[in-house]
Amino acid sequence: MVRHVKHYGGVLTLLVGIPLTAQRPLTVDTIAPGITYQHLSRPTGPWDIHLVRVDRAQGPWTLTVRHAFDSLRGRETTSAMAARLAAQREVPVALNADFFDLRTGEVTNNQVIEGEVWKGIVGFDVPRQGRRIQRGQFAIDADGTPIIAGLAYEGRLRLGRQTFVLDAVNVRPTQPSALVRFDARWGGAPVDDSTRRVTGDTTIRGVRLVAYGAPARARLDSIARAARRRWWGGAPRLRVTQRFVTPARALTPRAVVGGWPILLRDSVSLAAHADSLERTAPSFSAARHPRSAIGTSAGGRILWLIAVDGRQTASVGMTLTELADLMRELGITEGLNLDGGGSTALWVGGHVRNRPSDPTGERPVGNAVMIVREGSPAAAPRAGRRP
Repeated sequence: MVRHVKHYGGVLTLLVGIPLTAQRPLTVDTIAPGITYQHLSRPTGPWDIHLVRVDRAQGPWTLTVRHAFDSLRGRETTSAMAARLAAQREVPVALNADFFDLRTGEVTNNQVIEGEVWKGIVGFDVPRQGRRIQRGQFAIDADGTPIIAGLAYEGRLRLGRQTFVLDAVNVRPTQPSALVRFDARWGGAPVDDSTRRVTGDTTIRGVRLVAYGAPARARLDSIARAARRRWWGGAPRLRVTQRFVTPARALTPRAVVGGWPILLRDSVSLAAHADSLERTAPSFSAARHPRSAIGTSAGGRILWLIAVDGRQTASVGMTLTELADLMRELGITEGLNLDGGGSTALWVGGHVRNRPSDPTGERPVGNAVMIVREGSPAAAPRAGRRP
């Protein structure tokens, strides 16, 4: 049951730490123990801001990811994804998440659902600077710890005593050379594109490996030779291990979802430097757009989900710097921007609480993050046909 309360006067400052002169009365809904929804209007923007604060210690609550139609491809509204999962477990809140291909619904960055790697990427190359970057991502580690960082996928295939590097999972890479593992979630979709870069496509002991470029083909040939070798007791055992690496640690996460860019690190705003750090553009970073974001505070105990309406008379949207400033006012220490614009949709207690900017209403998107009750996690949705 949702408890609906209006707060006026000094209570507002205690709730969100924003000066009273900068906002109008705030409505607070208690969605579940430890979860509150807050809607405030700031005429200085003007902005309509929608906030969900989740105290993970009071649920206990955690975060999971779902893709449209529980498939690697396709587009579906955040509310439809949330409603489907809510038929299986308690889902008080959902928010649209990663950037995606408007045609296919494939998300841009890494994606892990219930501990299963749906997509792992090499990273994003910056040719003129001769470097590779990992865009901002949000993860829930195996121990429940939330992490916001650039996550690099690392795969290993072991045959007997030999170990080989796997570069990516379920993606056609843009890099000149990569060895990619494809599984049932990829299905029968083409692994090549107009560049015709595939140099090898082999299934070894049920694991499909596709080489892009000559160096990856040489690695694939070495794997094939190792698989044909015979040891005492029979053929060598094949094992695949996967993890994600940040500058500070390695993890085998329950959930990973992409965003772009990281806005706060240790309470310090990085928004003004997003163009150089994560290769955003001024038309994206310095212009006012509807925004979605996720953050943590209190050492990761508190999760924040944020939607800012935009492209409307009542709410013009925010720049990345304005969004980072809002997050700092809320006491958020680590913050990540998610896909915004017409994709922004915050689903709370069975309803979309913000006002999506598309004339047609809520936009079908690639994936969404959802707050669920902690406990035995549901199995990752089975691979099925592309909708």
